[in-house]
Amino acid sequence: MFQGCGYESASKHFSLADVEVDVTERSFLVTGVNSGIGKATAKEIARRGGTVHLVCRNKERAEVAKEEVVTETGNQQKALEKLVDLQGKAPQSGKCFLLTGKRQTTHLQKKNIFLYIVDISNPKEVWKFAEKFRNDHKLNVLINSAGCMMNNRELTEDGLEKNFATNTLGTYILTTALLPLLEKEADARVITVSSGGMLVQKLNVSDLQSKNGTFDGTMVYAQNKD
Repeated sequence: MFQGCGYESASKHFSLADVEVDVTERSFLVTGVNSGIGKATAKEIARRGGTVHLVCRNKERAEVAKEEVVTETGNQQKALEKLVDLQGKAPQSGKCFLLTGKRQTTHLQKKNIFLYIVDISNPKEVWKFAEKFRNDHKLNVLINSAGCMMNNRELTEDGLEKNFATNTLGTYILTTALLPLLEKEADARVITVSSGGMLVQKLNVSDLQSKNGTFDGTMVYAQNKD
């Protein structure tokens, strides 16, 4: 179920009508978009016209990921072209647009992809980001995809075990802080990416910092994803 073969088997029953949807008017926040599931998710949402807020820890990798999302999906320009089509006129700012038959399009870009550098393992940083985000944006869907698997026990600057701080605590704080914003929208969603590891481990609430026994990063990760 959680591996490639599981996806391929389930995908045979997918309905294209359910997948190929227009989400132009909806706003999505995706964490962990530097690579993997997070980046793939951001691209697919962008292709469908959604406003995508990318949350990453590493600034250099984040900039590369954002450029990839914009370039491969054409989201920024598509958003403005749709605005022109719906209104029958181009936005007033920057009157540089192209007439092609009866359709009026523009090469100006409407900002539709946003990037934020946030360390999800830092509770204060996550909370501060969420508070500002609540004041500046609307949000329809929160997708928690950020995660890490440290093979050796490492502590954050706050003295938190890093796997737990990122995979569990940071995700919880971000979700809790953004719930009031999500509740303002109809049909809001919170999606948290899990792992097959949850089937082999349960979160040990008596040892959240993994202080006891031999540290096994894989098993700690599995616990965090429970």
